[in-house]
Amino acid sequence: MALTLNPMFLNGKMDKQAPNPLDLRILGMYPEPTPVLYNLHLQSIISRADREEIKMQRDRWNGEECWVISFRTRTKSLWEMWVVPSRGYSVVRSVVKADQKRVATVASVESDVQKIKGTEFWFPRTVTYKRQANGEINLEEVVTIKQASFNQALDENVFKLAGMNIAKGTVIAGRLPNGQAQAWSWDGSQVINYIRPSIPVAEATSSFFTNLVNYCAAGFTLLALVSGWFYFRTARQANQRTY
Repeated sequence: MALTLNPMFLNGKMDKQAPNPLDLRILGMYPEPTPVLYNLHLQSIISRADREEIKMQRDRWNGEECWVISFRTRTKSLWEMWVVPSRGYSVVRSVVKADQKRVATVASVESDVQKIKGTEFWFPRTVTYKRQANGEINLEEVVTIKQASFNQALDENVFKLAGMNIAKGTVIAGRLPNGQAQAWSWDGSQVINYIRPSIPVAEATSSFFTNLVNYCAAGFTLLALVSGWFYFRTARQANQRTY
């Protein structure tokens, strides 16, 4: 499923930073503004463990038959959800009522759902969120789904190395089934066994003899300096004994 969203706060600016991916299944189901939805998941609504006093009754929504499911949570908040069978059993409205420090809050989200062309899926076209405190609206948000697609064919290389635009010659590290570390190289179309570059024999031999000569020269220089020091010291001591 892929969506292009156009969120808009009518009161204030929306935080564009989202810490987690948005679970699109809860869009229009959870009465919270879009930035909060990034931190929620489907289990926050469906089959939540703290439901009490669960009820279900028939009702009508915009002239269509629907079911209203209600329950209370351990915090005594009242949840109500309107489900329309003729629209793929979509949740078209959700309301949460709570009393917080003598403030009666009502949060609601209502969706205008549409059937996605060429599929059996129903999905919101617009989602309107409102929050009231003691009867006055203090926050409102409208989300417009500009484009939605479901069950589109994916390139077979999407989840393969061939679809990652890896540069030729890139080293890929991993492990074999037995746990042993292994490195491969990407040749532009597939992985091949990686061979660590080695120094050519001729170059290695030449380098060895060059280093040997340098070490010997340094050793002879040091030996000459030490011998000269002992020579001058011995000569100085002999002169002192003569006088």
